[in-house]
Parts: sequence; structure tokens; C-alpha cells
Amino acid sequence: MRNRVLLLLLLVLPQWLSAAVDEARIEQLEEQIEALADMLEQGGGGEATQATQFGAYGELHYQSNEKGNNKIDFHRWVLFMSHEFNEQIRVFSELEVEHAMVGEGQAGALELEQSYISLTPRSGTEVKLGLFLLPIGIINETHEPPRFYGVERNPIEKIIIPATWWESGVMLSQQFASGVSYDVALHSGLNVSDSVDLRKGRQRSAKANGNAWAVTGRLNYSGLAGLLFSLALQHQSDLNQSASDSLGAAQLYESHLVWQSGALSLKALYAAWNIEGRQARLLKKDRQQGGYLEAAYRFNPQWGMFVRQNRWQTVQNIDKEQLDLGVNWWLHEDVVVKMDYQQSNQPAGDLQALNLGVGYQF
Repeated sequence: MRNRVLLLLLLVLPQWLSAAVDEARIEQLEEQIEALADMLEQGGGGEATQATQFGAYGELHYQSNEKGNNKIDFHRWVLFMSHEFNEQIRVFSELEVEHAMVGEGQAGALELEQSYISLTPRSGTEVKLGLFLLPIGIINETHEPPRFYGVERNPIEKIIIPATWWESGVMLSQQFASGVSYDVALHSGLNVSDSVDLRKGRQRSAKANGNAWAVTGRLNYSGLAGLLFSLALQHQSDLNQSASDSLGAAQLYESHLVWQSGALSLKALYAAWNIEGRQARLLKKDRQQGGYLEAAYRFNPQWGMFVRQNRWQTVQNIDKEQLDLGVNWWLHEDVVVKMDYQQSNQPAGDLQALNLGVGYQF
């Protein structure tokens, strides 16, 4: 009897084990399929892909003016990448191609606009280490085409501030529940030639002269609904990174107000440089300043119109003025078609132009 039972077990056990293994495999396969389905629904590609994110923005511009030198330009295309190592450590980078073609004899440029490590030791606190955009003005940190009115960026934040402006160093940012926040940065500075052209003095961290660093601080208040008020100050001990007295220390003061009430928005910005040194005084460029006022009305999610008056000085007592007015048409919240009319006085180029543009971000 015992032998018969043993024989029966030997015959049945392999089949039972096989069935059990198959059932376990089926359950494992079902779990893998469910995990894959969840991953696809979330738009991810596994742990590494979910931690790494990509994005981009681009803008195409066309200008027609009465002087007959009409231009079409794919002004910029920017690739964004971020990676999260953990909840406290991330890295952010932006690579930009300007004017479509890069190389010898071409009009374009390939630039690393941002590349920094972000440390968030606690909620509301961030430390940036590396190459970052400076906390000055309205568009220097946020300048994707669907986010502002007008085909081109305003001249005050291109010439006086001068955006897009990035440097290398370290920055501490702190936000409070009251709506108050601040940023303090120690970073590389400008290297301005004797022409005292501030925009051309951006070194862009390309084997930059590091003899004279700069300090930038900003204070923001957004405690009231629809309101943002900002004050910023930058100091650089030597604007031309040398021991010569042609250019000395420089300070940039900047303030802006952004107010949103329903469909109506208002922006006001003022920026001014105080530049020491005999060359700046000789050329009457020791005080460079400018500001603008902008009013916009968004009829619905698709359409909005704006008017902006710009006024600035790069040489004392010579006022440059530019009027911009136009419309934005958002095909999608991240895709925009723009048209504006631009008129500038004689010191600013004596130009009347029609600008068309298309831009996107994702």
C-alpha cells in the first residue's frame, strides 16, 4: 500500500509543481503588465526617465520696415533638461542655438544658457551652484515666447539690464509664506570695453575673466492677489576686470511692478547704472538708464492685445524712444502667433516696422 502511494506521488508531483510554477509565472507576468500600463499612463519610461525631464522653446521672427531691409530669422531654439537625483538635489541645463546656423562665417551661436545644481535643504529654500540666469528684471529668468507680449523682447531689458544675462557662481533663494522672497548671488561679472557697451560686456562664462566678481540681491513681494513688486541691486568692484582707471566700480539698480486684475495687466520697469571711471565720464556713459510701461488686455484664452512705451539713455541727455503695440493669438496655451507695430525715434534708429512671430514651449 505504501509503495502504491509513493508511486502515485511520484506521478502527480511533477505535474502539480509544473502547474504551480506556471501559475507563479502568470502572476508575475500580470504584475509586470500592470506596472508597464501604469508607467505608460504616467508618461514615463522607468525610474531613470521619470527623474529626467526634457523640454524646449523656439521662436521665428519676421520684420518688414520702410527702409526695405526686411528680415526673417529663426531667432532661437532652446533645449531644456533637468534630472532629479533625490528630493533635495537636482540639475538644470539649457542649450541654446541662435539664428539657426552655427559655424565660421554664420550669424548664429551655440550657447549654454543655464547649467546648475539645485539644492533644496528645506521647503522654501534653494541654493544654486553653477551657471544661472541673474535675478534681475521681468524677462531675464522667464522669457519663453508664450509668456510675454510682442515679437521681440523689450529694448530696456535687452540694452540696460542686459538680458538674457547669465553668470557663474552661487545663489541663495528664500521664500516665505507672507509673499516675501529674496535672492542673493555671488557670481562672475561683466568685462566692459572702453566703448562702455554693457551688453557686449557679458562674458557668458566662456573662459571669463574672474578678477572682479559681482554681487546681486533681489527682494520680491507678492502678498496681494495679482501683484508682484521687486527691487534688485548689483555691485561690481571693477567693470573692466583690470587695474586701469578707465572704468571702475559699477552699480545696477532695478525695480519693477506687475499687476494682474482679471483680463487687464500692467507692467512698469525702471533700471539704471552708475559707472565710475574716466572713460565712462568722457563718453557721458556713466549714467545709463531706462524704463517702460506696458498695458495689456486679454479678451479670452486665445486673444490679447498690448501697448508698450519704452524710453532709455545709453548716453546722457540723448533719449531713445520706442512704441510697440500689437496682438498675441494663442493657438494653445504654449503656442502663440504674434504681430506688432514698432516705431522708434531718430536716436533709437528712426524705424517704423511690422513684426510677425510664432513661438512655442513644452
